[in-house]
Amino acid sequence: MTARLGLLLLGAAALVAAKPPLGFQPDPSSVIAAEIAFNRLAQEKGQWTAFAQTAADDAVMFVPQKVVAKEWLKKQANPAASVRWSPSVAYVSCDGNLAASTGNWTRPDGAVGYFTTIWRRDKKGRWQWIMDHGDRLATARATPEFLSGKVATCKRGPQGDAPPPPDESLIWTADVATDGGRQVTVRMWTGAAYETVIDDKVRAES
Repeated sequence: MTARLGLLLLGAAALVAAKPPLGFQPDPSSVIAAEIAFNRLAQEKGQWTAFAQTAADDAVMFVPQKVVAKEWLKKQANPAASVRWSPSVAYVSCDGNLAASTGNWTRPDGAVGYFTTIWRRDKKGRWQWIMDHGDRLATARATPEFLSGKVATCKRGPQGDAPPPPDESLIWTADVATDGGRQVTVRMWTGAAYETVIDDKVRAES
């Protein structure tokens, strides 16, 4: 994992092809690092403790209906052993303020699945998650040889000295049905159109 992250760091400059509006540099490696640190915290401090400590105040998760994460997490006790996960790819908005990561998870009982996390920078520039979800799979997704990252093309230029509004180069939706099924979609601006880069469909629990 460390070697893969190193390769991503070396390639980060090549991923930032367009100059972003005022704000943070759109660096996929920082999102990968945040995801890895999130998993490490879960192993050291407990699964739900890690979720609570890295969540934004308005973060949401699904149980299976959508809930405010911090309110729900207050009532949860950490399991004896945490789920383990690792990111495969990260997508970052042109202004560097929003990101999405996705990858694989494994539970202590051997169950496998995938996750998608939406990240947003706080006022100090730290990544906090604002949406987290996933689903179980019969067979784990193939693990990529290298971690990768992509940066969206800018939709808006600099606005003088004023902070620009969100550039909307990376957008996401989470639609939940009454039966608990849901669809999480992430789209990235390519310069001509939005490309769907994540499209997760979770069936209702039987």
